[in-house]
Amino acid sequence: MNKHATIVLFALLLATTFAFAQNQGVEVHLPDYYQVYQPWKVPAPPPLSKTGAGWSAFTANNPSWNAFFNQATGNPHRAWGKGVQIEGVSSITAKNAERAGELFLRQFAEVLRIRPDELKLLQAENVNGKWYYSWKQTYKGLDVLNSYTVARVTPDGRVFLFGSDFNPDIDISIEPTLSPAAAREFAKAGLQDDPAAMRTEEGALSILPLEYGSHNEYRLVYNVVVTTDPEHAWDTYVDANDGSILWRYNLVRRFTTAERPPKTTKTFSGRITADVFPNSYINPPENRPLEDMYVWVEDTMLITDEQGRFSLDVSGKDSVHVIIRLSGVFTKARRVDSVKAGGNALIDTVIAADRELLVNWTDENSHAAERMTAYHVTVVHNYTRSLDSTDAASGIDKQIPAIVNINRSCNAFWNGKSVNFFKESSRCGNTGEMADVIYHEYGHGINQIMYQALGREKGMVNGALNEATADIQANLILDDPRIGIGFRKPSNPPNFGIIRNSDNDYKYPEDLKGEVHRDGMILTGAMWDTRKNIGLDITRKLAQFVRHGTPDAGNHGEAFTDYFFEILVADDDDGDLSNGTPHSTGIIPAFIKHGIPAAGIILAHNALKDQLPNKPITVTGSARVPISLNPDVLRVEELKVVWTTDNGKTFDSAPLPFRTKTRFDGKLPGFPVGTLVRYYIEAKDNFGSIIRIPAKAPQDMYPFLVGFKQMFFDDQEKDNSWVVDPDQTDSARTGIWVREKPVGTVQAGSWVQTNMDHTPGTGTICWVTGNAAQNAKVSANDVDSGQTTLQTTTLDASGMQTPVLRYWRWHTGSGMIGKTDPWVVLISNDDGQTWTEVENTRNTLAEWTPIVFFIKDYIEPTDKMKLRFIAADYPPEGLVEAAVDDLEILDVDPTLSVQRINGTATGFALEQNYPNPFSPTTTIRFSIPDRSPVSLKIYNSLGQLVRAPVHKELEGGSYRVTVDATGLPPGVYYYLLANGHNTAVRKMIVGK
Repeated sequence: MNKHATIVLFALLLATTFAFAQNQGVEVHLPDYYQVYQPWKVPAPPPLSKTGAGWSAFTANNPSWNAFFNQATGNPHRAWGKGVQIEGVSSITAKNAERAGELFLRQFAEVLRIRPDELKLLQAENVNGKWYYSWKQTYKGLDVLNSYTVARVTPDGRVFLFGSDFNPDIDISIEPTLSPAAAREFAKAGLQDDPAAMRTEEGALSILPLEYGSHNEYRLVYNVVVTTDPEHAWDTYVDANDGSILWRYNLVRRFTTAERPPKTTKTFSGRITADVFPNSYINPPENRPLEDMYVWVEDTMLITDEQGRFSLDVSGKDSVHVIIRLSGVFTKARRVDSVKAGGNALIDTVIAADRELLVNWTDENSHAAERMTAYHVTVVHNYTRSLDSTDAASGIDKQIPAIVNINRSCNAFWNGKSVNFFKESSRCGNTGEMADVIYHEYGHGINQIMYQALGREKGMVNGALNEATADIQANLILDDPRIGIGFRKPSNPPNFGIIRNSDNDYKYPEDLKGEVHRDGMILTGAMWDTRKNIGLDITRKLAQFVRHGTPDAGNHGEAFTDYFFEILVADDDDGDLSNGTPHSTGIIPAFIKHGIPAAGIILAHNALKDQLPNKPITVTGSARVPISLNPDVLRVEELKVVWTTDNGKTFDSAPLPFRTKTRFDGKLPGFPVGTLVRYYIEAKDNFGSIIRIPAKAPQDMYPFLVGFKQMFFDDQEKDNSWVVDPDQTDSARTGIWVREKPVGTVQAGSWVQTNMDHTPGTGTICWVTGNAAQNAKVSANDVDSGQTTLQTTTLDASGMQTPVLRYWRWHTGSGMIGKTDPWVVLISNDDGQTWTEVENTRNTLAEWTPIVFFIKDYIEPTDKMKLRFIAADYPPEGLVEAAVDDLEILDVDPTLSVQRINGTATGFALEQNYPNPFSPTTTIRFSIPDRSPVSLKIYNSLGQLVRAPVHKELEGGSYRVTVDATGLPPGVYYYLLANGHNTAVRKMIVGK
């Protein structure tokens, strides 16, 4: 390519990316950000797949273990139980910790679904007698983002929790198309500031997994940090081939460490105190000593003790020069408005060497925000280190500036270097004068510093988790669930101007709002309830040591769940999570109350098949609690089956009683002939959390028919005259519909395209969207660049009483940046002249799924019906596969709809229907003297057949049949009875 062409191409790509990023907004989330996390949804291993083989073998030998799985990779994201010994390890020390970790990886490689040689060690840390391990995946020398393997191990080498988000199916080139300079320019797209004024810092190339529900896609990315102002450093991941921004969030940046000078006690002495607000400016101040503050006496720097005192041997001097600022070992208060206000707080004096210097910071010599930040930043530091003396926490032993009176209002922030607070306004108080806000912002700093020390280069990424843990920090120091006391004005009782309250009932996922502070309140609610259940001191320790487990994820539900398990790990005392922890009876209820980790119940059930009429229907399955052996902690409180016979307009339910400890066995009532039943199963635990199967019920439900007979069936095994691209308008380049034996494609151990048709028995063929070669890449011959349409041959449902269409479909759909193109099904009753939509959905399910509907709910049944199935993937392209099989038309079974009421009859007779007129059903009685072929047909006033409720051989006797006229226009109709020898006809009236 010549230089001019390269420049033109770059300009076009850049323009496209800028426009795309502007449409997305400044932040760009990963695809799984908006998914509802379902940790207990563990798919059964599909045929011909090794998914779950390692786990099955492991649990066969270790039955106390439970797990939930990464749906995209098929790996156990978190698994826990009674400790399993690492072979060859009897104790772990600092000297052999790394080797013990290597032995763990090799012993557990199959169950973790990892390749140990592709993992690099991030963490091998002893915390309170437990070893915390963490590894990051690499691919051809590049880091794989968000791909961690973890383990928690006892000192004697027993593993009691592990997890793997290893990506075993990465297969991409690591050669970028774009240069680093181009990536830096692309990274600025969508940001509001002048691109020329932005500062960029280029990071390394890496691999970014994009999770789309049941599978991952992988992109080579440049990491570029774009700084636009002190409050925004955008951590940006740019596709190294097309320049699109795949992920961007506001980054908490690194800063360097400073050493703490030693304290001294000599002759010259003094004391520093300050008037500070214990929690907020809305309450009276108290005079308190300032600990860990610097005092310069002559050329010597001193540090105050817990009582704010200092001293120095100044023998031989009559006077000393003393300089004191609101600056200390762990913070330095600095006013943005210091020039106008006469400078930062300062005492510069000469005093007689034999006098005690008493300094009290008040409104006369300082600003309240200076005093508050100097005092409370030191408090939160010392609080944290009193709980946690580990090396990972030592990173906060440095001076962190506190910037106050910023000329903005109603906010505060941590920018990776300092805590920053806004001045007072008519709407809000000065955020530097609120202890909980100071603790909150410093909490962000603790998260960043500790996570980075433990190998997480970017610190804590999840926004809701970051805000929640910062709130928790403030809640537990003050032992107060409120955040922002005095934040809003007026700050009067009963609200006191607060902005959040951790004493809440918010639940995941019902109360997600898409704003990280608000979403984080789900987790703060769980921790505040934990504090109420197990006490303040224990909760404080757990909230600090949970950081050593570095819980984090792009998805809020996953992040909250990981946090929950790390709380249990921190609390455990015997290397066995299956038997609970010392305080699990208080921890688990607190989290389950807030929907974490989702509903703690595993449900299993095999969908019901079609049923006979008017007979009770048995519903069986299992429901169990995997995370506690104590039923007083967590139990199934309510279990029921919920159904509808009018497509969701109304619902009924029945209990499902347990027959064993985990097996349930209940009943649905009998249903009349011609009923389409849709149902789901719902379990509720003793904290009100609910789980349903199917998972998306009541939007998705299991269907079955009652009293129907198959009238037409096409299993696709023979040429059926179906047509691909009937209008010659399809645009897909690949993944075109074919009728073949499907060749399955697999991603992360789960099928993307099916590997077998649906037809039971010997059937092998169905319609699929293209077939790839055996063992080809998962994206080979999937639908790309447009739509592909499949049209059936002409279908005939004329003359049927209550015709139903059923087909089985498979649809996997995921698009770039969360875009999924719809799966569409259309139906026509005029040979394709007009079309009515039956399905238009972006919900995807990589399994054979029945779609069942009454034809008359969409069109009038005729003998000129057709269906169209449309699968699509428009640019930017993702991964789309579809399949269709086993199309059938059913109608009410006349042998079931006709009831024999008397075994003898004196002759051939047809009675008047009752009621008449009617809407929508009526009953017709008739008699035949002996065994004969009988037909009962209904015609409209034009002589057209509209129903045929009876068409079979019957024994002699008297009968009645129910006729459903739903869908027929009001008017006069005629019904004709014939048995080969006799005929009779009567008139009926369908009312409005």
